[in-house]
Amino acid sequence: MDNKAPTSIIYSTVFGILVVGLSAHSFAVDCYDIIRSPTILTENLQCELSDTNPYALTIAGPDGSLRMFGDGGITCTGDVDIGRFGIFVDGISRYVIGGTISNCPGGILVGGLGFHSILNTEINDYLIDDAIKINSDYNLIQRNSITGNGTDGDDGIDSNGNGNTIIQNTIIDSGDEGILVEGNSVTVTLNYIQGSNQAGIDFEGLNGTITYNTLLENTLSGIEVDTSGAYVVQNISNENIGAGIEIEGFNNIVRQNVANNNNTVGILISDQLPESSDNTIRENIALDNTTDLEGPFADVFCDNLVNDWGDNIADTSNPDCLRLLP
Repeated sequence: MDNKAPTSIIYSTVFGILVVGLSAHSFAVDCYDIIRSPTILTENLQCELSDTNPYALTIAGPDGSLRMFGDGGITCTGDVDIGRFGIFVDGISRYVIGGTISNCPGGILVGGLGFHSILNTEINDYLIDDAIKINSDYNLIQRNSITGNGTDGDDGIDSNGNGNTIIQNTIIDSGDEGILVEGNSVTVTLNYIQGSNQAGIDFEGLNGTITYNTLLENTLSGIEVDTSGAYVVQNISNENIGAGIEIEGFNNIVRQNVANNNNTVGILISDQLPESSDNTIRENIALDNTTDLEGPFADVFCDNLVNDWGDNIADTSNPDCLRLLP
């Protein structure tokens, strides 16, 4: 499909978030189409994926975008294999808005040169790959609803690129991590993540921002940070089977979080040197965990600490002096 109908695109900024208005046109959309202009989909496509056709739809440049209304969406059939997705977003600054993607090996593959937007899309029952896999930079992933079955499928959102923003998404029962970040300077904020088969958020990239997220009942930790330069502030991480927040890295800031009722430790700094040093852990609330606070390398008087602890609200800690530090 190669549509050239005239379009208008309106950009505005609300609270610093890009809002895109598209004047799109309805065209007949078929499985395996390459969409090159703003297009509306109002029916559910049943697409059999294969090595020959690994994507149900491809969104490409220079003007390709897809908005799905009503029954608009994609249901996949065929063999389940890694690298097959409901939608592949290619090029630069493309858009996918709305709709439902179901029963696909993976939901949306975000590639090309980046600066894409994936907004308000529902992804259900992704079978082996990620619901949203990001392989490019400076993309916006906002207000999507992702539901797995807790065992099959990979991550809810896997961010391999740099500078991506992952905001206001709901991720339930992912087969692996709720959100996995391997790129640098990524922002993860205002997401709700519950019941992941691994960690709620696993952050491995440098200089990330993790703020205002809610993480509940994940199989491992609510938040795992295996890197440096992360800003972990004002998250709620409760009732996880692992720790509420686990840090194995240096020069990270952990402030004003709530980590309650976790099955192991509320806030845990790993016992690795030099990796787990020069972190700031202050003004957090950690209550009703097996151990509320745990930090390595301190004696019973908290002398010679390699991390900055203080002003935390906790009933228990290892060593006990951690919870008492001003």
